[in-house]
Amino acid sequence: MRLRLRVTTGCASRGATAPDHTRAGSGPVLARPRGPLEYAWTAARPCFAAAGARGLLYVTTSMTPRTSLLAGLVASVVLPGCAPMPAPPPAVPEGPWQVRELDLPGRIDGGPLHLRYLAAGPEDAPTVVLLHGFPDAIYGWRYVIPLLATDHRVLVPTLRGYAGASLPAEGYDLPTLAGDLLAFVEATAPPGADPKAPVDLIAHDWGASIGWQATTDAPARFRSFTAIDVPHPVALERLWEQSREQRRYARFVRKLVTPGAPAFLAGMKPDRRRTLMYYDELYDDGALRPEDHAFYDAAYDDRADVWGPIRYYKTLVRERRSLADRFERAGRVKVRTLVLWGAHDHYMLPPLAALSCEQVEAPCEHHVLEHAGHYLQWDHPDGLVAAWRECAG
Repeated sequence: MRLRLRVTTGCASRGATAPDHTRAGSGPVLARPRGPLEYAWTAARPCFAAAGARGLLYVTTSMTPRTSLLAGLVASVVLPGCAPMPAPPPAVPEGPWQVRELDLPGRIDGGPLHLRYLAAGPEDAPTVVLLHGFPDAIYGWRYVIPLLATDHRVLVPTLRGYAGASLPAEGYDLPTLAGDLLAFVEATAPPGADPKAPVDLIAHDWGASIGWQATTDAPARFRSFTAIDVPHPVALERLWEQSREQRRYARFVRKLVTPGAPAFLAGMKPDRRRTLMYYDELYDDGALRPEDHAFYDAAYDDRADVWGPIRYYKTLVRERRSLADRFERAGRVKVRTLVLWGAHDHYMLPPLAALSCEQVEAPCEHHVLEHAGHYLQWDHPDGLVAAWRECAG
């Protein structure tokens, strides 16, 4: 294990957004801690100090899986919810889009939520918002953006907690995340346009979970909703009760919420992490090109890059039993909906597409695309956009 200690200008306390800092690899190499307990204490020191304290030492490390799990276990007991310092986000490769930055006021304990987003297409065209999931990023829509931007204004925001956005300790529940989405749409409305005008939403994975919540909470804000490879929470709960195969998803979630998982995933060799996170879930390996590797390697190579996304799963585990009940009480979705599924998705079973449409009061279509895995927007972008234009566009 090689440890690097660096001087920072602040800390990430509960509810605060941590300041940016340089990535591991800069700074002097100092003495190695004598065990997981000492590592956890050293890594946690900034969070015990008052926010804004100066000259505190912050730790980043590349550890063995066993040591990272032990250290994470201790840290999770000592500091349940202390956010690490965020790492600088990877540069988005050039493409038919603009990379922009935005602050959404009042989204983190009265302070702003900062995020990076992509924008493409004519400013006066109808707006389509694309939401990514885990372990993806705004660049995950690289194939879809040019197909939509010919006649639509396309916006692709980074979700809170991911590289390219603020990393708060809290706010990873679906109502808060849906509020982030609605605030983003309002803040990016063209000059003179109604900031609450309805938009089209196409969302994958966790983005789709947020979409189910947002369309339930504020149906008037959406012309259409396309959910990709993640079901309505009521549909998931019902299949969960019936299908042992679908319950295997719980194993995946349990692994992600294991203490030390962020350090373990970030510390993996890039080629192994690529295989685990992407190639194993793709129908067409060519959809993740060699020129894409640098972005995705950098997007998850720091513990902070993984810490935020895993908070989504920790919140899910805490709220799962009440989630479906809350959605049932809210009633069926009143937004025109399209549900798309990759036939080779190993985590969410294709029958969830039809079950999700049962939770939609408005017109709803569902399609299973044969030549696609979990990353349908990578494997089959043409089929995605064609289905969207026919049903919802």
